[in-house]
Amino acid sequence: MSLPISFEEFKKNPIAAVAFCMLLIVGYLYYESENTKKAIISKCESENVKMGDRLHKMERQQKQSDSLLAVYSYEIKFYLNAIEGYSQTIQK
Repeated sequence: MSLPISFEEFKKNPIAAVAFCMLLIVGYLYYESENTKKAIISKCESENVKMGDRLHKMERQQKQSDSLLAVYSYEIKFYLNAIEGYSQTIQK
């Protein structure tokens, strides 16, 4: 593998050679950060889909438990009224 600049060129103009090397490094780091960003975004999107599915499942479970709570609450009131009514007729 040969370097993009030779040592002779570096000796002639070291500032330009260092600037060229820095440009290559910055370009590589930018490329790497873009790839990392894309990977993070795709991972977050897949997790977002999973969380959305989980949220819908939990909403369904909440509606079901609210419905059951309403039914059981009604039944408890009904039976308590029945018991109180029965005990009142016994006392009379």
